[in-house]
Amino acid sequence: HEYPVSMLASPALTSGMSPERSTHRSLAPRRTRRFVAAALFIARAGLAAVDTNGTQLKCAVLLAAPSAFLHDGTHHRFGSCRGLPPEYPYGERFIVTTAGEDCTATGRQFHQMCSGANVTSQPSDHEYLYPDLPDDVASRCTAEAVQAVSEPAEWLHYNLMHLAVELCGPCLPDCSAILEKAPEASLAREVYESCKPKGPIVPAFLAAIQNRTLITEAPPEGALVVHLRVGDVVEESPASVSSFITSHELFYKSSGTNYVKPLSYYDEVVPDDAIKNRPVVLVAAAHLGAGIEMHKVVAPLPIKSCLYVQFLRRYFVGRGASEVILRLGNAPDSDVSFMAQANSFVPSGGLYSKLVYCFITHRANGSLYAPSDYWTERFWIRYCKP
Repeated sequence: HEYPVSMLASPALTSGMSPERSTHRSLAPRRTRRFVAAALFIARAGLAAVDTNGTQLKCAVLLAAPSAFLHDGTHHRFGSCRGLPPEYPYGERFIVTTAGEDCTATGRQFHQMCSGANVTSQPSDHEYLYPDLPDDVASRCTAEAVQAVSEPAEWLHYNLMHLAVELCGPCLPDCSAILEKAPEASLAREVYESCKPKGPIVPAFLAAIQNRTLITEAPPEGALVVHLRVGDVVEESPASVSSFITSHELFYKSSGTNYVKPLSYYDEVVPDDAIKNRPVVLVAAAHLGAGIEMHKVVAPLPIKSCLYVQFLRRYFVGRGASEVILRLGNAPDSDVSFMAQANSFVPSGGLYSKLVYCFITHRANGSLYAPSDYWTERFWIRYCKP
């Protein structure tokens, strides 16, 4: 089945604004930067603009395929663009250069990538332009910065909260198959030793984590710690970073799950005095293992995750934080031990963030910032009740 690939020009570019105003680095020589090409490649060719010497051309590309739906009513990169190389962000508008005379051939190339066979190419070192994003967001996501967001490879198969749920109930008394997914000396294994069958999980976690906090770095004094959910729910989604920033995007539409929070969420739940003149620590790590492995596709680079983190950095700087510290790409056990020591905490969506929220609630001496309906009574009884 062939999926459509849209190639659209950014309004900033088509209105005559110089690309340097809305991006961080051009891929073409300076003399060609004023020429921007746009094409819509679904069933018809689009327009193209070429410089006077006919040497290089820029195409604004948006990769999305709304006809490819999964069972829950959503569509993802691994369903829509199985053959897309890891360095191309799905759902994000970016600029590429080509030596062609128009963007039609480029459109076909991306079309073939999406609907073609699995791709095993190595990530390129190209820097792409993101015309829809501010300069101080896009410019910070260099190849090194993108790699820094990635979770360590040895934790690829590890989902701390899901494993804990399994190990503290459904798999008992024989949990050997589940334990194989947990590295030696992991928190999940320690929880397994402490949990009671079908009992609340957090008490077991509290017992397992108590000694770890003595050897794990603690947040700076007075810091606001903010957990950001990134990784698969960002990279696999057809939503752009701008969409994540401005609206409550649902990764699983059937369950109404919103993992990645927009700026309005932080406007609502975090008062100014919790940010102004205080350090803010953003904690994020891109986990890209489960869905990628299941569908036998190449894991994307966490480009959109990096851009989202940098957008949040920009946001908290704008709200008066004394400094914004990025704690990125750590193992989940390390991050949960770090966040459990926070005196002020803002969760994101998902069970992992709610686990930290439970920790601090049990500790009874921290400030928590979340909507009043952040969790249900059922969640409290199953996971958090002492």
